[in-house]
Amino acid sequence: MGIITKIKRYFDCSLFKRLFYNCALNYYKKQKTIEFLAQFQNKKILLVNASPIIEGMFQQRPHHLVNFLKNYFDYVFYISYRVQTPKPFKDNVFEVPYLPVIKTNNKIFYYLSSVNCLSVNEFKELKKASYKVIYDYYDEISDDIANSKNALNAHKILNKLKIDITIASSAKLYNDLIDLKIKNPLLIKNGVTIEDFEKTLNNPPDDIKTLLDKPIVGYYGYLSNWIDFYLIEECLKKLPCCNFVFIGKFINYLNDNNLRKYPNYHYLGYKNYKDLYKYSSFFNCAIIPFKEGKIAKATSPNKLFEYMAKGIPCVCTKDLVECKNYKGVFVSNNSESFIEDIKKAVLLKQDSRIVECLKNQAKENSWENKANIIIEKIKEIGL
Repeated sequence: MGIITKIKRYFDCSLFKRLFYNCALNYYKKQKTIEFLAQFQNKKILLVNASPIIEGMFQQRPHHLVNFLKNYFDYVFYISYRVQTPKPFKDNVFEVPYLPVIKTNNKIFYYLSSVNCLSVNEFKELKKASYKVIYDYYDEISDDIANSKNALNAHKILNKLKIDITIASSAKLYNDLIDLKIKNPLLIKNGVTIEDFEKTLNNPPDDIKTLLDKPIVGYYGYLSNWIDFYLIEECLKKLPCCNFVFIGKFINYLNDNNLRKYPNYHYLGYKNYKDLYKYSSFFNCAIIPFKEGKIAKATSPNKLFEYMAKGIPCVCTKDLVECKNYKGVFVSNNSESFIEDIKKAVLLKQDSRIVECLKNQAKENSWENKANIIIEKIKEIGL
């Protein structure tokens, strides 16, 4: 086969066409976003590189923070893989397919998480463009959560990258930053948007209505490698007197095949964030059953404070150290005590004083309060 024929076949193959199409599309997205940004002059802009922003999906830490930070900026550009050109999302928040790093007379802060971490060179490009960088270390860096190669490489030399604001979401992660000799990191644990959970509901959704004949032990959130499914199975076996309700999405190829055989196991699928209160309104007790290990020790669960806002006693596994020292919250040492603590928590739901205490603890941990700490730091730096 001649060289000309080989070249022709390569350019005709579908792989080349896909690569060419993707390169052209990426260039188009980049140019459209740069053109979009160029129309703004002397504005305060926040660029957000974090968990995907989709209306109705489970709301994670960046979504809640942005919901309050947006009030301090003229515009927020949130990276999104759903769009090919910048599009309005809500209020002054725009979805953009690309976050431009260019010299501009706008005052720009760039928020990114340890999960969506940039490479070392990309960090340097941000600083060359005179962007102020907010680095939010809110999850253990692990392949169980996201591809960690970039994150680990950058994390090792964080103290050399001249980051303007460094935040940790738990004591464990805060101590990691101190070990890396980061100056003045902020400890800002997770929280709750109170108004999303203080609503009351009298009529249960249809798919939970038939389960109210027994106390409901509930969980919502992602169902992944960090969940202790063996512990859940033990609870199903030992507590037939309770209905266990799970809401969320199985990820990392996991499924509930081993749990479906238990008549008190009920998986209700994935629900819109705005509908979660409708289900948790009927939980007698909530559980956060994380496996032992680094991920649990580093996690400050959003859902803990959301359960609190509904006045729901909660039972957590022992390595969830961020769940300790709250009234109405049990941190269990082993599977036997976890099961016993569920029994106690179900009874505790009937104690109006505990319910009120849980709600007050939630208010102390509102996302508004936490976002204000970041805003004060931004003002300090100057925007």
